[in-house]
Amino acid sequence: MVAAKPKCPDEPRVCKTKKNKELKSVDKSKKLAQQSLEVKKIIKKKHLISKISENQDYDDAMDKINLSSLYNLGGGSSVKNLSSDSKKENQVNLQDGFVEKENKPSHKSALNKRNLANEIEVSVQSAVKKPKLMDECVSSKAEEVVEEEEEESEEHEEGCEGDEEDNIPLDKRRKKLLTTSSIDKSKSTVKQKSTTSASSFEKTNGKKWSTFAHKGGIFPPPYKPHGVATMFAVMKDTHYAMESEFIKNFMNDRKEKKILKEEKLKQEEKYMWAVVDGKKEQDGNFRIEPPGLFRGRGDHPKVGKLKKRIYPKDITINIGKGESIPECPIPGERWKEVKHDNSVAWLACWQDPINPKEVKYVSLGTCSSLKCQSDKEKYEKARLLKDYIVGIRENYRKDFTNKDLTKQQIAVAAYLIDMLALRAGNEKDADEADTVGCCTLKVENVTLVPQTNKIEIKFLGKDSIQYENTVEVEPLAYEAIKKFKKGKNDSEDLFDKLNTNKLNAHLKELMPGLTAEVFRTYNASITLDNMLNSATKGGNLGEKIGVYERANKQVAELCNHQRTESKTHPVQMLKLNEKIVALKNVLDGLEKDLGKVRKGKPQLIKDADGKPKKILTPEKKMDQTTKKIEKMEQTMKKKEELKNVALGTSKTNYLDPRISVAWCKRHEVPIEKIYQWTLLAKFAWAMDVDPGFRFNLLDFGNNRRVYILATFAYSLAFIN
Repeated sequence: MVAAKPKCPDEPRVCKTKKNKELKSVDKSKKLAQQSLEVKKIIKKKHLISKISENQDYDDAMDKINLSSLYNLGGGSSVKNLSSDSKKENQVNLQDGFVEKENKPSHKSALNKRNLANEIEVSVQSAVKKPKLMDECVSSKAEEVVEEEEEESEEHEEGCEGDEEDNIPLDKRRKKLLTTSSIDKSKSTVKQKSTTSASSFEKTNGKKWSTFAHKGGIFPPPYKPHGVATMFAVMKDTHYAMESEFIKNFMNDRKEKKILKEEKLKQEEKYMWAVVDGKKEQDGNFRIEPPGLFRGRGDHPKVGKLKKRIYPKDITINIGKGESIPECPIPGERWKEVKHDNSVAWLACWQDPINPKEVKYVSLGTCSSLKCQSDKEKYEKARLLKDYIVGIRENYRKDFTNKDLTKQQIAVAAYLIDMLALRAGNEKDADEADTVGCCTLKVENVTLVPQTNKIEIKFLGKDSIQYENTVEVEPLAYEAIKKFKKGKNDSEDLFDKLNTNKLNAHLKELMPGLTAEVFRTYNASITLDNMLNSATKGGNLGEKIGVYERANKQVAELCNHQRTESKTHPVQMLKLNEKIVALKNVLDGLEKDLGKVRKGKPQLIKDADGKPKKILTPEKKMDQTTKKIEKMEQTMKKKEELKNVALGTSKTNYLDPRISVAWCKRHEVPIEKIYQWTLLAKFAWAMDVDPGFRFNLLDFGNNRRVYILATFAYSLAFIN
């Protein structure tokens, strides 16, 4: 019975051949044909490796290995060695992307050869960089070609070698596999393997998921010409368009069958969810942007430009390996690229048609576990700054007088970011909105107020929101800014030796992961925490909510979160004023009724049946009406104060939700009065926070007893 050759994708096949007496009688021409076939296999493998290496930097790894030692062909010609009459047999194994060479099977153990192959594999893999997707495709295709060639060559060799291997009993072959092996080589192999596993573990740093499946995004419907609607539009300026019968008949004739809301949701259902590590997570913006006119934010120079339609050929899909790739919804189209990057959490992306430097993403929803974890890490990093802030402030104050101009500018910029919660700012192209941040301030944006230490800052910030502030700074910082302005034109940079990258690199030296954005989050959160705990003195629910809104307003002004006044604001104020006037008239009437009651002439009110109607006493009515007037006046005042302030931006992005949740628990304020349902879902991870949580309270690690005592001491101080 013919023994089948071992086939294992994980380990190299160990094939042992032994020269029998029958081999001596084999014709030399047959040996030469067999050996020439092996040489061709070596050349093909070498060619494939060099081809793959163009994209994978594989050639760098192969250059470090002596090819003659890799193939064990010696110093002379490989053909000459193979055609020699010495009792050697060379076999090349091309499986699993590496080459194994066997020589003198009667003297060397097959196990040692396996170790040698493993060493070669490890040395190659350790030098090779992590391949990209396209490279992986090329590599897998190359391996398939090699395997096909192996099968063909094995069929050809079967007639030549099959009989010879059959002459060796199976128990003897197994015995030879387990014969003596080199202890040193075995140890080195184990060591190499452990090194490989360690390096592969390091590559998992930043891993966000193991499995990732989704259906991509949903595209807007194709454009339909509105011929009939155009006919009606032509008639809009005629008297026919004013006739109800004309409009009614037109609308009846152009009615189209519309998809019910339930059916539409059913069609979109599969695009709403992704499966991350076996858990169903909701997608965010799964709809691909439709074409239209670009409006932008603020005074954008590209406003009004046409946004072209996004096609599948523009979109890159990110999905887990082995998952079914989302079907392309447009026949004849294909995705631009498919990636398997588990270090990011987006589903699809494409280049912004208006600003090619920017990339638009389809991401997981704000309530997904990955987003919640990211939010928690962001606020923890900002909270960690409290342990470094004293040293950081000492550092930049010391550099106010540094002779190195770059360090001096970094110090002043860090001071302004810390004190005013400014954004860092980036360089802008000519076709982008001319907005600035701290690092890109111009000389004209900062004015020194004479005979004081005050500076007036005025510039166009993010989303073209105007920033205006006059603030007193430290004398050394004032003198440094005066030095930076000297001899410069108004259009030149105030910090000409500085950019965002230099500033962030310096900040990261002071604290791991520190950026200007972390400063903003820290200052916003600690401002809210301090104001809530200093201004809350009890009172009713309305007064407590008023304290929170004033603290939130303070943070929004600190971060320059402004908005344009709503068009409906004057109308709302007018209606509220009318209601207040009406209630005051009612109050005047109640006062007259009260006078009549006191004179003994109560006014009886009868119902529709003529029976006396039970009414409240004038005192109670007056009390209720007065409370309504006060409530409406408070509402008017609040609306007027907040008409240009955006409270939601800081609440969503800069304020640690644990501060608000803990404050609500301490003062028995329903959390629904602070957060809308969308934010309640986004900040679900913060809902179990301890009522004694303070943003600037020191961490006590696992020492629960110390934490409880500190919280208790804080509570006593608060009560007193």
